[in-house]
Amino acid sequence: MSNVLLASYTITETGTPAGYALDNVASRSVIVSSLNLNAVVGVQGTDQSGDTNGSDFHTRLGSLAWEQRTEVSPFPLQSGATFSISPDPGGGSGSLIVVDNGANDTDPASVKSW
Repeated sequence: MSNVLLASYTITETGTPAGYALDNVASRSVIVSSLNLNAVVGVQGTDQSGDTNGSDFHTRLGSLAWEQRTEVSPFPLQSGATFSISPDPGGGSGSLIVVDNGANDTDPASVKSW
């Protein structure tokens, strides 16, 4: 923003793109003063990690994980299954097929994840 008054400001992230979570700390504080007429959060054009006033805002994504087990005690892990996830967690529509130790399986162990 240009032509702002000299003051202390709080910038708060109040919304994210669909399917994303807010930053861990949704607010950053900056001071526009006669000594700092061009206040910025972080350094423009590069990523600043963390949750401080000098950090960029970061939206977050979640994860999915599950197990396939036999129904007989001691309930060992079972491999070789195929699953359909709807909606597709990467695109928000349609379905994603996950084949154990195959297509779209990001973990070759018996625990499934995408």
